[in-house]
Amino acid sequence: IRHLFAPVLHDYTSPLILDDGKIYRIDDDPIWTKPFGKRLCIVDVDTRSMNKTNEPWNTAGAFNWHNIETSAGVLNHYLYSKIHGYDYKFIHTTPYPDRDTPWSRIPALSSLLKEYDLVVSVDIDVIFPQLHIPYEWLLNIWGVTADTAIALPTEPFMKGWNGSKDRKGRRNDNAGFMTLQKVPRVQEMLKKWVDCPVKRKACAHFKHRWPAEQGAFNEFIRYEYWDIIREIPCDDALGYPGMNSNCHGRLVSHYTLAKKHVKEAAQTALAYGVMQQLQLDLQSRTSELKIERLKFGLDAEPEPTS
Repeated sequence: IRHLFAPVLHDYTSPLILDDGKIYRIDDDPIWTKPFGKRLCIVDVDTRSMNKTNEPWNTAGAFNWHNIETSAGVLNHYLYSKIHGYDYKFIHTTPYPDRDTPWSRIPALSSLLKEYDLVVSVDIDVIFPQLHIPYEWLLNIWGVTADTAIALPTEPFMKGWNGSKDRKGRRNDNAGFMTLQKVPRVQEMLKKWVDCPVKRKACAHFKHRWPAEQGAFNEFIRYEYWDIIREIPCDDALGYPGMNSNCHGRLVSHYTLAKKHVKEAAQTALAYGVMQQLQLDLQSRTSELKIERLKFGLDAEPEPTS
């Protein structure tokens, strides 16, 4: 897999031009110029085992890609990690007995941060659409520094929806895609986060109320740790192409409201990466494969390819 994608991999600091013409440039001096390798872990944390028919961990019967659904995101995450030499983990967690299932993610991430320098937590409906872009480049474009404990995208603005802001009127952050770094205060932050509904009366209702742990983070935790939090533009890392909002997930897509499109998005990402490589290979063999017939008639000789 790494050999296949190697010729098309983007470097860590150069500008990037997307298909729609949008240009990304790293304005400041880039911090991340060397590969993380196995010090970076892409992780799916879920209370579902993902071992049912046509899910990634199913071993009974043939795998049928046509019938796979949202769990196609797991394969996209694993592929992305393989391409760039990162580690990948799927953590099947046990739900808390006294709160909603998303809360189980926080202790799992806390444990992983004892093993890795950087942990990228992704919901299964998150897709890396640009497989050739290394995570080091993303960190540079988003201004994540060596002191950043957590980076996550802001929520989109959609007319008629009031879930995009907290009670103080500040735009919420989305916990479905998070980058956590092993810095001195990150474990302290995670401990306060998981204890929030127990130790804060005003936070208790997030035990069983949407948006659960994300709500606790937005209403309470982030206000104590602004200096080590990095907010990512939602157009970069939330939403998806065609979403009716200001966010289209150009660099990392999150199909929060369109989970039925996850399989198609994973398929498109793979096809784009492979076809990009095939085009380069085709062009490198132009003199062998391309014949120019610039004169009409059965007796015309082909022109040599320049």
